[in-house]
Amino acid sequence: MLFHIILVAVFVVHILGVNLALGGTVLALANQLQSRGGQSQLRTAFAEPLKRANVISIGAAAATGLLLLAVVQSLFRQSPARATLLSSGVWLVVLVLLGLALLAAWKVRPGISLLCLLGIAVVHVGLAVTHARPELWPTLGNPWGVFGDPSYWPRLLHFVLAAIGFTALVVTWWAARQARAGRDVEAHREIARECWIWALVTTALEFADGFILLLTLPQPVLIGLMEGGLATLGPLLLSVIFGLGILTVLQHARDPVASYGLVTGALIAMTLTIVLMSITRHQVRLLSIALVTPW
Repeated sequence: MLFHIILVAVFVVHILGVNLALGGTVLALANQLQSRGGQSQLRTAFAEPLKRANVISIGAAAATGLLLLAVVQSLFRQSPARATLLSSGVWLVVLVLLGLALLAAWKVRPGISLLCLLGIAVVHVGLAVTHARPELWPTLGNPWGVFGDPSYWPRLLHFVLAAIGFTALVVTWWAARQARAGRDVEAHREIARECWIWALVTTALEFADGFILLLTLPQPVLIGLMEGGLATLGPLLLSVIFGLGILTVLQHARDPVASYGLVTGALIAMTLTIVLMSITRHQVRLLSIALVTPW
């Protein structure tokens, strides 16, 4: 049980770093495209903090990812371990893309960094799907085969939208805090409003995609979640309730600086939602492995 708790805790830290890395890169690219070669006060105030945050978050995501992989291999000595051996070549691709993403973030090339991070997401989601389902291991010899899994694309979209929504809300909170402290008030107020829109739209899309992802899970796994009682339904239902609450708050916080308390509450609720969804993700993994005949 201790290792299960450690695994979920490490994954939460890892996914927060991953979200900030991917979401921050998307926002950095949008900021660069909107500047169109010029450097307005708004874009200048936005660019440098994003660069520092992206470099740190990519490094943190990589470090915690290695720790996460070690815990997974210690806890699940059969299923993910065998799948990882089968996909060792793909992991090398991930390492190369990660290095390029970090270098591009340092050189402020968000377009290149985003392509690398999206490539990692495409590979990693495919590996996450196949690791828990040995019946899909033959697709590791043909990487394109996993794209046919019904849960793959909703899962990938859910991950990308979550990264953008969480990061946009973090930046909204940070910019509102800067404006309230009197630092470049107009620029930070505009940053907060712009990122608030990103957070609202992506969170709404993620909420809808979450239900699609739930329905694309293998039927035995879905039934296991429904029949697991409070242990499995509790985190899932709470995450849905928090999601609705976050959407409600975002709809009312049209001026993030004036509604700083609401923005702070939404950020806390979204962080708790990530924790709850990490628990549900782990439960889905356990249910998937439990459905496989032991070898």
